[in-house]
Amino acid sequence: ITYRTTDEPLRLQTAQLIQTYLAACGIRVSIETMPSEALFAPGPEGVLFGRRFDLAQFSWRTAPDPLCDLFLSSQIPDVGHWDRPNVVGFLDDEYDTACLSALEALPGSTEYVTGHVEAQRIFSERLPVLPLFQRLKVTLARTSVIGLAPDPTQTSELWNIEQLDLRP
Repeated sequence: ITYRTTDEPLRLQTAQLIQTYLAACGIRVSIETMPSEALFAPGPEGVLFGRRFDLAQFSWRTAPDPLCDLFLSSQIPDVGHWDRPNVVGFLDDEYDTACLSALEALPGSTEYVTGHVEAQRIFSERLPVLPLFQRLKVTLARTSVIGLAPDPTQTSELWNIEQLDLRP
């Protein structure tokens, strides 16, 4: 089995741990690292979007709400649509129904919550991908700082800098 990931040190370290764990189960894994541009290249020649991998490790976007849309059947990359995010080719009608129900509902409504809970239940049973970890973002500030609102979807803790102020 070939395990493909970027050449970033954290990714390589994680790949080596997984290689060790799988070896303990009798599964031989060779690690192949590459620049991000190669791993995420579009089209049939791309590793992820061309679905040319046995195992692959990559980071994906995060949001405060579940991202069930990433794994909809309609999001499988194919000719003319190589940028679609369902790089594992997960195809499940029940999942699609639950996710679409959530996406079509108003956030906070019963339908929204029920749809996401059902989609997550199906996802956890079928496990098309195995989320390894999330990178923690830690923000520290003096108690006199007001307006600080850490957001995991933003690249900087200062994304709302215009709303920050100091209490006298």
